[in-house]
Amino acid sequence: MFMFINSSIICALIPELKVNFISFKIKEFRLSPDQRELLILTCRERESKAILFSADPLHCRMVSLTEEELSPFQWWTTGSLFSQALDVIILNIEQVDFDRVMKFSCQKDTEFEKVEFELYFELTGRNANAILVQKESGMVLDALRKVRPAQSRFRQILPGIKYLLPPAPRKHTPYATSEEEFKKIILDHPEENLLQVLTSHFMGIDELLAEKIVEESVGASPLKPLPLEHLWKGFKSVLGVISANEISPHLILDSEQKPVGISLFDLNSVPEEQKISFRNLNQALQKLFSLEIEQRQGSRKLQTLISVTRNGIEKLKKTEEKLKKELSSLEDAQAYKKYGDLLLNHLSEIKRGAEYSELTDYSTEEHKKIKLPLDPALSPKKNAEAYFKKYQKAQTGITKLNQRIAVTESQLKHLSKIESDLLRKEKVNLEKIESEFFSLGLLKPPRSKKKEKKKGRYSPREFISADGFKILVGRNNKENDYLTFKIAKPDDLWFHAQNVPGSHVVLKKGERKKHPTPKAIQQAASLAAYYSQAKSSRKVTVIYTLAKYVKKSKNAPPGLVKVEKMKSILVEPKLIK
Repeated sequence: MFMFINSSIICALIPELKVNFISFKIKEFRLSPDQRELLILTCRERESKAILFSADPLHCRMVSLTEEELSPFQWWTTGSLFSQALDVIILNIEQVDFDRVMKFSCQKDTEFEKVEFELYFELTGRNANAILVQKESGMVLDALRKVRPAQSRFRQILPGIKYLLPPAPRKHTPYATSEEEFKKIILDHPEENLLQVLTSHFMGIDELLAEKIVEESVGASPLKPLPLEHLWKGFKSVLGVISANEISPHLILDSEQKPVGISLFDLNSVPEEQKISFRNLNQALQKLFSLEIEQRQGSRKLQTLISVTRNGIEKLKKTEEKLKKELSSLEDAQAYKKYGDLLLNHLSEIKRGAEYSELTDYSTEEHKKIKLPLDPALSPKKNAEAYFKKYQKAQTGITKLNQRIAVTESQLKHLSKIESDLLRKEKVNLEKIESEFFSLGLLKPPRSKKKEKKKGRYSPREFISADGFKILVGRNNKENDYLTFKIAKPDDLWFHAQNVPGSHVVLKKGERKKHPTPKAIQQAASLAAYYSQAKSSRKVTVIYTLAKYVKKSKNAPPGLVKVEKMKSILVEPKLIK
């Protein structure tokens, strides 16, 4: 649940704004990049303060800021918005008709006359706006959001048009309600409980304020009838405290410590761990909106990560299906070996230049006849060797496909766990997951404002083995490719944890081209295990080969490579101290 600033909050905020800004001069207006927020810089003698007004429909608000709190707004643009109101003095700040509208009465002394302006701030949710009006004529001079006839037939806000207040809410104004009217409103709605009646029929009364009114009515329950005199006294008592500016602002949280809203009072019905008290209303509002914005940003990030995870899972499932089809097509490769054996066993029966040969397979009970296609240009023995080569090639393909299927299944399992964690929303480190998705290439990292030079863009982690060999470790998929195909020399050793996602590791031979020692190989392998998803295992199998035997397939994603002539080593994942 999120609470927009209501009439009672504005009523309680006015005295604080008066203390802080009456007699201050407006020196500058700054506009946010999305043009929804306005920063008003003011000063008096050597003192500087600012007002932040937001017309963002989700975070519509007004708060005051000290000079120390202005640094995040230094890059906002100044432009020409409200330029006519520069150097005006703020004479008065008031609420208009107990509505969600504030009016700043201002005056500017020119060489010839005093000119009076009115700055209206409408905190009305999606229609929120800031409007500069010339007091004498009532004409609009400028507005944060211009409203043209095409946008609204009933109320335009444009320079040169007379300013009209927004339509009044169809509710009763609490301070203008008599005792008789109040009692009649309650009696006319017997089907509603007290909280519903108060929030539905009176301006500026939300659930938190309604609770306080009921609480003040001699501890009455909102679900039980009570003497109307008691309720009227509670109603008037709460309104009196607000108008006398004797409030006790509290930020109210739910059971998950998420913001619910602002209470102008300390509510007995709310547990102590679900409320935070503040010295003034401005501080409470700042905290509420910072938490709310943070929560919404976190929610957007969560939904983005869930979507990215699901897309990643879908792609991996398609990849797995494709690889298994390829594997299935190679599983008949055993027949090539059989054909080669048959040819070798019947060399004397085969005529050179024949296009096929029908041979008896004595390994079957029925001594089955098999018709074998032959290459007429080859001798019978060479035809047998050709079948053996096909068999070897198919076997190599099967091995590689099994490895890729294992990696894909591991990634699929990992992403499925992430999806499950994200959907549960329990103790999930969104930043850590986002960072991992950047490294896996599932998410594009935000572009740096400064263009990086092509050289020096990548900086792999660097380690030195116990016997002096340099070991480089990639930080993400793109850097893995850069390390393997740009930095590594053909005779450097290349390492990677077997069948799990991880960093590429290169053991440099150096200028002397000395062969790395067993100790250096073991330490490089341990680093490859440590910088992989098998990091938490006690022992990890790591493959290694010369860098020249690591190949990149066309259109393969960053980090995905083919490895030939590899060896393996079982190591403990650990860093080099």
